[in-house]
Amino acid sequence: MPVRRAVLVLACLFLCLASVLPCAAQENAEKQYAPYPPKQNDQLNVFIDLSEQEEQQRDTLLKQLEELFAITHKRFMVVIVGSIHDYPGTENVSLKIFGDALFERYGLYSSKKGYDDNALLLISAYEKQSYFRIGSDYMEGVDEKIQEINTSYILPLVREGRFLEAVSSNIPRIRHCLWIAYDPVPFPWDDVYIAAGALAIVLLLAALVKFFLKTSWLKSLFIVCGGFLFIIFDILAAPSNIYILKNIETPMDRLREMFTGGGGSGPETKARKKKATQHKKRRSEK
Repeated sequence: MPVRRAVLVLACLFLCLASVLPCAAQENAEKQYAPYPPKQNDQLNVFIDLSEQEEQQRDTLLKQLEELFAITHKRFMVVIVGSIHDYPGTENVSLKIFGDALFERYGLYSSKKGYDDNALLLISAYEKQSYFRIGSDYMEGVDEKIQEINTSYILPLVREGRFLEAVSSNIPRIRHCLWIAYDPVPFPWDDVYIAAGALAIVLLLAALVKFFLKTSWLKSLFIVCGGFLFIIFDILAAPSNIYILKNIETPMDRLREMFTGGGGSGPETKARKKKATQHKKRRSEK
């Protein structure tokens, strides 16, 4: 019996601590960030009611932001509030001033390495406005580009009430604008395959030339490479000869004329058609 009582007492104490600690942590967070909204995590902070579909969109967006952080090691925080006027005592004169104050309150002004290269996207659901704030260590012109992304792509969806989709659908644009320098450069396998294929064709043709002409490998390669260069130069010169090529009467023109009694597109055929048309016109005038 004493053992059972001890177990029950410990279980009750554990349940009490489990219920009290989260409340205490929330109170500490509210005191730390008050009067601004308490930070929920380093990627996504949503302070509006969501539907079931929007809950799924939030989970998807959170995964995107976590993957973005894993690649860039830079914090991009998204904050969605009901209205900036829900937080009295803050600098809620405008969305920009509120966002700048939130950027500092959440500690985004400096990263662990000491660089001011984090970013914050603030969305106000009631005002249906969005504001982008980036650190001061970005190159000149980056802020203009990110504000253009906000105005052209994010803000139209925000005005339609599609807050989470406005961010999720534009993650690639944001990443390209802010952190493209941190992207791993993919190995150009396509170029390797093309080069290997071209080399294989050259060697095959050189082997055929060597076999039929009974020459050395060096001469065979010289002949093949010379042939390729001739073809390339001929192709490059083709645009300047388009007018001449269009006016050459091809064998197909002659065959078409033999079997149809006319047709063709060569200069002689065109001249005969013109004369025939003029003759018909004179006869009709008479």
